[in-house]
Amino acid sequence: MKVPSSFQDFGNGGFRNNSVGDLGISVMKTEKSLQDYVDERVAPENNIFEGNVILTVRERKEVEINGEKGVWLDTYVGNGLAAPVLETYISTPGNYLVHIRMIWFDGELDHEEMVKNVFNQILSTFRFVEGEKSIQEIDFASYFSSIPPYSDCDEVAPSLSAVFVNNIEYFDVTDDGREEAIVIASSCYTHTAGPDIVGVYQANLDGEIQPLEFKESLQSHLIRWNPNKQVLIGFTGAYEAGDRNCCPSKEKIVEYQWDNNIQRFRILSEETRERVHRNKAFWDDDCYIDTVAC
Repeated sequence: MKVPSSFQDFGNGGFRNNSVGDLGISVMKTEKSLQDYVDERVAPENNIFEGNVILTVRERKEVEINGEKGVWLDTYVGNGLAAPVLETYISTPGNYLVHIRMIWFDGELDHEEMVKNVFNQILSTFRFVEGEKSIQEIDFASYFSSIPPYSDCDEVAPSLSAVFVNNIEYFDVTDDGREEAIVIASSCYTHTAGPDIVGVYQANLDGEIQPLEFKESLQSHLIRWNPNKQVLIGFTGAYEAGDRNCCPSKEKIVEYQWDNNIQRFRILSEETRERVHRNKAFWDDDCYIDTVAC
């Protein structure tokens, strides 16, 4: 199972995130049924014991949240404090159970809707959902060929393939527990002149493709992910006076870093230097780890 970095391992296949104020989330592996797990949690005397704190259950009901079975417990702190606590347990495919704890106050918010939103976010980041489409299952040549302007290639250049994927690699570049695809491809518009499709893409739970955005527009013609530095590095030809159109003598190297706050790549550094000729080794998996060229 892929797990977001914000969740901490607390053993026995479980992960917890308690860093969201009045919201606590944990995900755990269990062989017990949902009902058996909750029955054990609230026994004896309809109480949940959490260290020195006792949560007394005043209402329990079966719920369905985003298509998954759940149990909703309306509780209150039974040791003199007055804070109501909404406990929600939801079963997921693969024998995982999601526990969402939310401190709430009567009449202020639609807490059931909030639980649904939280659970939906969990489903989109934890990778235990059955039937989800992995980014590695996506046929990017077919995908690009189906969208404008590449879907017009049959008319523009009927003798050429609409899109040819030059290189593709998969990394979790956003550190959310999901792999993204770093794609370099050529369409009928450039053919052998070089790639004209360069970007980073992710797939949602339904397998729909979404490009990741850049704060400053991506100008690079080649991109590679450096797993050691956790940066995307782009290469673009830089022309000097007297250079032929085919052959710039220098290249601009830009490091991009994903920024979770703005949900975009931002430029980390830029450098222009003598152009390096890159052979097949440039695309090998063990190449390009500590240097920008092989």
